[in-house]
Amino acid sequence: MTVPRFNLSRREFIQRSVSTIAIFATPGQLLRAEEHPSRIVAGPAMAKLVLDLGPETAVWAFNQQVPGPLLRYRQGDILSLEVENQLEVPTTIHWHGLRVPVEMDGVPFLSQKPIEPGATYHYEFKLHDAGTFWYHPHVDSSQQVGRGLRGALIVDELQSPQVDRDVLWVLDDWRLNQDAQIVPFSDNMRDASHNGRIGNVVTVNGNIGEEFFVRAGQRTDLIVDVAGKPGEISSVVDSAFGIDFAYELMRLVRNTDSSLPFHSQSAPLALLPNPVSRPDIANAVRHQVVFEGGAMGGMSGAYLNGEFKTMRNLAELGKLWAINGKIPDNVHTDPPFLTLELGRSYILELINRTAFEHPIHLHGHSFQIIRNNGKQLKNPPIRDTVLLQPDDSQEIAFVADNPGQWMFHCHILEHQNTGMTSVIAVT
Repeated sequence: MTVPRFNLSRREFIQRSVSTIAIFATPGQLLRAEEHPSRIVAGPAMAKLVLDLGPETAVWAFNQQVPGPLLRYRQGDILSLEVENQLEVPTTIHWHGLRVPVEMDGVPFLSQKPIEPGATYHYEFKLHDAGTFWYHPHVDSSQQVGRGLRGALIVDELQSPQVDRDVLWVLDDWRLNQDAQIVPFSDNMRDASHNGRIGNVVTVNGNIGEEFFVRAGQRTDLIVDVAGKPGEISSVVDSAFGIDFAYELMRLVRNTDSSLPFHSQSAPLALLPNPVSRPDIANAVRHQVVFEGGAMGGMSGAYLNGEFKTMRNLAELGKLWAINGKIPDNVHTDPPFLTLELGRSYILELINRTAFEHPIHLHGHSFQIIRNNGKQLKNPPIRDTVLLQPDDSQEIAFVADNPGQWMFHCHILEHQNTGMTSVIAVT
């Protein structure tokens, strides 16, 4: 049998694979939740990421699957999990979006020692907040996450909203070569200086080109009421890179199955708030945080180890991005970027002076987004990550109520690796 080769662009690949969905694609896959698991293992695995007739892809995975197992708990539960490392390199797990004790945060040399090959580490903490979160390594994150080490974690509310169906989609993009293998992770400065390593294959729950069946008339958390007649089809389209590069991610097919539960919604549903401390805006301490660098950003240089270096010098050292004109030499051992007083309220004005988007993530805390480009928001959303557009300015407010040293960085991991990262200490 001839093995198909995949010398296609992301857009071409998606379009062609979706057009052949009836012949090759597997049925829509729902992730099976593991309630209160006791152990997960990080190690090498093989995954069927592309068409059924295509080759398997060598990946790194949790419990031999990508995405990793869906971990499911209820608000107030204790997560108690043994993590074994069967990789040939050290790793950790960071619980993205969860407010955990710092020693459970999974940042090597800052909150814990890396989990060496063959070793285990026990994570245990209380789940204060309900929501959909995810977990991933914080060692060589660009490569380890890019090879498949990521999974979802759901914490259900004590009183969950009544819906017909609770479905999780984990969206992943993979950069594969024509043999469906992951393109090697080299020091690609073009990726790092632009918008990171973007894949050419996109999967939903580890599959490509799925049809998903919903009842006619049905975190981010999203409650969708599916209007329309049985048999009608709607497309879910990813247009994040503009209409010229938009592609079909999924088809919603309205089913005629009368066995599905049905709950008519007369009004929009709201999720109950989490027990997050509300900042004292009037008396908050303010700091300005300016992000610079990258291609087409106009940054002439920045300070590294107390010495000003030109952009050319920095690029030769693999440093491309700066925060407030400085780049950490070693983010785990350098002095903190900011030191905050435990229990005080703070406002960070985040300014993006680059040509690219940056999802800025703060570990260990949740914050309110209170202003967008100077405009005050009436209902400030609570987040752990805020997306800064080019030339954007957003203000976030929070109570520094979780002691420890916390990573504060861009979650385009190639940006983090090349300078857009820091530590905020809460003491």
